[in-house]
Amino acid sequence: MREDKTSQFIHTNIADFGKTEACKYYQVNAIPANMLINPEGRIIAMDLRGDELIKTLTRVIK
Repeated sequence: MREDKTSQFIHTNIADFGKTEACKYYQVNAIPANMLINPEGRIIAMDLRGDELIKTLTRVIK
């Protein structure tokens, strides 16, 4: 995460699944799950993969 400079993001792992406040708050019920959450805490995209993920990240991260 340090090398990718993604430390500002919330990361959880399988050992924490379902127990973290992030999983409870965003109602993550299955793995894998991903969502992009804006600084205001709103979900702006869910379950993106491959090219769609890259395009969306390129657009929203400046």
